[in-house]
Amino acid sequence: MFAKRGHAYFVGDLPIPSLHEILEAAGQISPYCRQEEAEVRGTLVHHLALQFDLQGLDLADLVSPVRGWLLAHAAFRQRHQPCYDVLEQPMLVRVNGMLFGTTIDRAGQLRRRPMIQDLKTGVPAKWHALQGCAHVLALDGRPSRRRRLVTYYHWDGSYRLVEHPNPADFHAFTRVWEDALLCRPELSQQVREA
Repeated sequence: MFAKRGHAYFVGDLPIPSLHEILEAAGQISPYCRQEEAEVRGTLVHHLALQFDLQGLDLADLVSPVRGWLLAHAAFRQRHQPCYDVLEQPMLVRVNGMLFGTTIDRAGQLRRRPMIQDLKTGVPAKWHALQGCAHVLALDGRPSRRRRLVTYYHWDGSYRLVEHPNPADFHAFTRVWEDALLCRPELSQQVREA
């Protein structure tokens, strides 16, 4: 069960660590990502991009401090015409017998190839490739040839599409997962009890 507040994940009443908690515990996520301004902007862009994808939100009349980032999303959609079958889907994922929660921004097809797509309003970071691995594992249950894409949206309506094709990222993700459990033993207790 997924609780929207704080992206908290639960199995029954038992809290399950989130992917972000794991990446933070392993020292992968920059403190900038946790600044309130970045979190508020990212949350608002995700919310409005979902409305755009589901209902065709009219951006011409939209008055919002994140309008530029949404114009970037619309520009990406228009140019690449992805076919989504997963939109903002929370999931529980089991890796090496241990459970964590994550939310897949988008998944579907791009140019007739399966893909996952993370929407970002900040700058590129190494952990984005690892996040893509977790999302592939969530959807496919194992490493696969599904494309791992990140779209970096900018305030001026531009965007940058980055693909993370290196299969070694899956091994790196497993190492980060193990590091997080060593750094924060309470995470290990949570994931083993579930």
